[in-house]
Amino acid sequence: MGDAGESVAAAEGKLFDGGKGLSSLGSRRAETPVLGAGGEKCFSGFTAAARTSGFKTKDVPAASYSFSKTTDRERSALSSIIPGGPVVMEKYLEFQKKAYDHVYGVLDRAGWGARNRRGRNTAQIPYRMTIHHTQGHRATGAKNTAQTVLNTQHYHMVGRAREGKKAFEDIGYHFLISGDGIVAQGRPTTVLGAHAGGSNSGNIGIALMGDFNKMEPTQNQMESLKRLIAYTGVKHNINVHTNGWLHGHSQYSNTDCPGSNLRKILASLRTAAAAEMAAMQKRTDAAIQSAAIFSRRAASFS
Repeated sequence: MGDAGESVAAAEGKLFDGGKGLSSLGSRRAETPVLGAGGEKCFSGFTAAARTSGFKTKDVPAASYSFSKTTDRERSALSSIIPGGPVVMEKYLEFQKKAYDHVYGVLDRAGWGARNRRGRNTAQIPYRMTIHHTQGHRATGAKNTAQTVLNTQHYHMVGRAREGKKAFEDIGYHFLISGDGIVAQGRPTTVLGAHAGGSNSGNIGIALMGDFNKMEPTQNQMESLKRLIAYTGVKHNINVHTNGWLHGHSQYSNTDCPGSNLRKILASLRTAAAAEMAAMQKRTDAAIQSAAIFSRRAASFS
């Protein structure tokens, strides 16, 4: 949740309950910018398989990966993870399409109808991430997810002031994840957030929709979260060997956020995300090396 651990306003919406988990989705790929990821199968902990990386390297071994043989679109997708600059949702979506058999949809700020922030952005260099729950409605589907994110922004910017609290200049989080794994962008990752009290500096806030004192995060939420943490970590060169690189909100504030059912699996999440980051980093290193070779070859023909 936000700084003070209060509930956010949430849209009313019907939860999708298709009874299908990730294992039933096979090699289905997203054909649209936003895609629901499956059903409401709850996720109570990481299995041994889940602790290993889900990132695809078997089809493109790092040692033999030829960046020059890919299409312009594929090169753009793979190069999006090369460290530097903020996470861009369109690039993240393209990267998923290249790297995974199943793709979770995304919503950029325009996609959920964000209002303009007040005041100026304060830049940050991310070096850690914090996990939250919204302690409210767990939206699924693009429409309900967009409305819930918009309502969260309204609460942060307007509702808090009506409760006698300090209003935020924008939505406090950097990302929010729906019940079916859709990732919505809040603030840019290179902009200071408002989600961890006095510990916002260099801190990327990721909120999962739902109240995890009353329910468990879905498998789709946890898989989407793991990927997002890994991608964001590589993008910003976050050191997983540094104490505090990934915490729950309660580590910084007097709050029960992100809820007992999510807090109890944070250690397993940390392990799984670090493994995913390591796999991504190998692919990134190969892409950087091959891109340099490709550039030199292209220059020789110019």
